[in-house]
Amino acid sequence: MKFNYLIRKFSFRWVFALLVVLAIFIIGSWQTKGFNNLARSHLSHYYQNFFSASPVLISQDRAGYPSINPSFNSQPEITADSVLVYDASAKKVLYQKNIQKVRPIASLAKLMTAMVAIDNVSDLDREIIIDQKSLNQGYGQVGHLEIGEKISIRNLLYELLMVSSNDAAYLLANAVYQREYRSFTDLMNQKSRSLDLEKTKFTDPSGYASSTVSTASESIKIFEKALQYPLIKRIVHTQKYSFATFSGHKKHNLYNSNHLFKKIPTMIGGKTGFTDEAGETFVFAFEEPHSQDIIYVSILGAKIGYRFKDALNLYHWLEEKYVW
Repeated sequence: MKFNYLIRKFSFRWVFALLVVLAIFIIGSWQTKGFNNLARSHLSHYYQNFFSASPVLISQDRAGYPSINPSFNSQPEITADSVLVYDASAKKVLYQKNIQKVRPIASLAKLMTAMVAIDNVSDLDREIIIDQKSLNQGYGQVGHLEIGEKISIRNLLYELLMVSSNDAAYLLANAVYQREYRSFTDLMNQKSRSLDLEKTKFTDPSGYASSTVSTASESIKIFEKALQYPLIKRIVHTQKYSFATFSGHKKHNLYNSNHLFKKIPTMIGGKTGFTDEAGETFVFAFEEPHSQDIIYVSILGAKIGYRFKDALNLYHWLEEKYVW
């Protein structure tokens, strides 16, 4: 009898202790949202098994994610007139400054040029003969293209997006519309309207004209769409590229004008630009190291020599400002 009494007393104490521990775990998990996430996980798994033909029925609620670090109140040091930092995965604006201000975007326009060229050319390996008229239209000879050279449309796209060749922009435009680049800009604006870009306007394929304008907000939409083109995504992620003309007599070595691949290891790609009216411009995307969220950044009107400094300052500021 005494022995049985001791066993019951001992078991009762263990059960009571386990219930206390369980209660503490539930309360703590609830407060840290762990319980909530755990419940969602089990429910989601249950529904997926029960409705095997259906997609996930319960999606993770990302409201408030990433969270703000309450102990960090500094603002990023930037020279740019317009800036937008956008988490495309969480669909959240992380930083903004004059994001709806219309201003020249310089060579960011070449992203639209590349998309329209790819949309309207069936054979990207088709050869283009470099002609004087296109070179005269280009306002500069970045890319070191020479009259009479034969280069594929594919390689012109590398010239366009890696070294920002204005000559390549006009060669591509003229290849699509047989020397009528103004009709090509009509296609650029048509595509712009299809993306619901109300403040973006293209008047030339290179972005040299100050009348080619957009906003920080809409320039990110352009880049986000451009990255849906596999070739464009590959080009803007390429740091060095070499190709020979069709004759094989000349070799072109291209180096990406985006200088942040080593300083931002998860860089997806970007596009730079500059004119006197636009200042320095830069749009880029990277994968946030902790969350793997895709972050887009648009920098318009940066002080000459400061676009990469602005970009790095924003990059490091994000790591301090938000908890991922």
